[in-house]
Amino acid sequence: MSTPEEQIHESTYVLDAENAAEMARLRKQHEMVTRTMGGLLSEQTDLSSVHEVLDLACGPGGWALELAAAYPHIQVTGADTSRNMLDFARSLAVEQGLNNVNFCIQDVLEPFNFPSASFDLVNARYLCGILTPRDWPRVVSEMVRVTRPGGIVRLTEPEMGISNNAAIEEFSYLFTRSMLRSGQSFSPDGRHMGITPMLAGMLRDAGLVDVRLKAHVADTSFGGPDYADALEDGTVFVKLIQPYLIRLGMITQEAADQLYQRFMEGNQSPTLRSLYYMLTAWGKVPA
Repeated sequence: MSTPEEQIHESTYVLDAENAAEMARLRKQHEMVTRTMGGLLSEQTDLSSVHEVLDLACGPGGWALELAAAYPHIQVTGADTSRNMLDFARSLAVEQGLNNVNFCIQDVLEPFNFPSASFDLVNARYLCGILTPRDWPRVVSEMVRVTRPGGIVRLTEPEMGISNNAAIEEFSYLFTRSMLRSGQSFSPDGRHMGITPMLAGMLRDAGLVDVRLKAHVADTSFGGPDYADALEDGTVFVKLIQPYLIRLGMITQEAADQLYQRFMEGNQSPTLRSLYYMLTAWGKVPA
């Protein structure tokens, strides 16, 4: 099932996926996101018919590994383009004694290397950092293709947080405008990520039925339940995103360093009040 290296697109991910700091950030982000969402599959009340699951763009495998550990009857496949992250995920699977999870190379921008109707549930979180509006319909169509009749296709995407701090808001706006400039945004003016309003419609357009939505919010205010994780995530993300922003001509290195300093000061202010939003959309393949 592996995709030959020469067939993998040059990475469109906004960060360096092979960076060890990014791998650590994604592991921590998984914990916060999963907790905020109320669990691995909090909206799915009956998993008795779910036996094979695909997790796309799985990164270091946090969601896939945790699902495999929680549900021994489910065979989980994690797919990503980063060999370093997949090797790390495989090592954790061995360390944890998980025999019901495997990891493989898969570029979501290419046709999936899985037969049609292979999985009972196909999951993807945070593809907005990889896909353009033109890519999304093709990727969702492939997700539907590899899902069995009656199976579930599930997407979770974020919106930039909102806060009462000027530096944090300045960075958020800088990032959303950079996504627009790079062609990876549905927003007409760059004020938002723009992906969350699109999810349900894309699932319906792909032929899914019984499409539903569930919103999630993390309290990342100073002292809030998600504050420590958000601070750790932001500390790394705002630094790692600098080359991307500079390459796009959004900011100079000097200005980026100054913004980083003010961003950190804002995040450590006892007066900080902030929230971070995500939306899950899912639907069923017609039986």
